[in-house]
Amino acid sequence: MINQYGLDGVDVDYEHFGGPDVDTFVECIGRLLTQLKARFPNIKTSIAPFEDVEVQKHYKALWSKYSGVIDYINFQFYGYGANTNVDYYVKFYDLQARNYPGSGAKLLASLETGNITQQLGLLSPEQGIAGAKELLRQGKLPGFFIWSADSSKASPYRFEFETKAQQIVANH
Repeated sequence: MINQYGLDGVDVDYEHFGGPDVDTFVECIGRLLTQLKARFPNIKTSIAPFEDVEVQKHYKALWSKYSGVIDYINFQFYGYGANTNVDYYVKFYDLQARNYPGSGAKLLASLETGNITQQLGLLSPEQGIAGAKELLRQGKLPGFFIWSADSSKASPYRFEFETKAQQIVANH
């Protein structure tokens, strides 16, 4: 499938842990990523945890054992509330950097586009950009994860925030 469709990356975004225990999750996902990296050395891998006790328990254990085969952490900072200002964004980022030791060059800033953020009272794309600019100013910004291109395409602002994110990363 990787060759057939020209895939260049895999994002592990497992969010509902009703069944597998932590060790099973860690070994299944960790071995999968290890085998992918062995067969396709240029493939990029990422994980997508968010602020939830059960989710964090699984992903922190995965990171602890298999961080060597994980290229990026897309921590879903966009899941924080609309009241998240720049200072809080940076504090949340710093907390996750501590939760995932050694992740400094792998822990991405993130934002979500589309009207869903307003409907659910989540962090806006503008807040995500502002937080990322501060992370850049502090020398902590390795890159961005933006969810989702479909939302951006359907929104009135189209790909405005993807463009802003590219400019931030390209100009530092």
